[in-house]
Amino acid sequence: KPMRALKGVKHKGAASIFVDGKKMRETEGELLFTDYGVSGPPIFNLSRFASDGVAHGKRVEVTLNLFPTLSEGEVLEMLRSRRAALPHLTGESFLYGLLPKLLGREILKISKNDRDTAHLLHALPLKVTGVMPFSAAQVTAGGISTSEVNPKTMESRLASGLYLAGEVLDIDGFCGGFNLQNCWSTGYIVAQSIINK
Repeated sequence: KPMRALKGVKHKGAASIFVDGKKMRETEGELLFTDYGVSGPPIFNLSRFASDGVAHGKRVEVTLNLFPTLSEGEVLEMLRSRRAALPHLTGESFLYGLLPKLLGREILKISKNDRDTAHLLHALPLKVTGVMPFSAAQVTAGGISTSEVNPKTMESRLASGLYLAGEVLDIDGFCGGFNLQNCWSTGYIVAQSIINK
């Protein structure tokens, strides 16, 4: 279920996506909790797998690692050390300072003990039930296969005189401007090819 109380909370971490139990990809960056689920660059980078998996009726799960530089055992040791050093931090305030307050509170609501908390901090499971509609898309996947295009001219190998650029091609890059750069670069190649022809 979406953790609606976390709407607007951000935290750096890692996200992994599993389709029918198989790990497809893991990415790191700033995670953003929303009223509909999770977002942020790591989630965008996994969205191709989520969209495809859900569309084909597969079981899709994302796990969030809120301390990606630590092993689960190290997270557990950190929690035990914290409990011993700061016995006055109890209940919902126990994770305050390690995580955004609301995020720590939600984790503690669903955990039973320190071992369980360490596991959730290292691999918080979220079932994927869908993706946002195309009107809200920030990245797209699918399109004309790049094998059907001459990369030197961006001309279709199947239809002479037809040039293809940008997101009409089946290219989706990682967040950070790669999709925009693909559009600019392929657009430039198309323009030069047409001028030269």
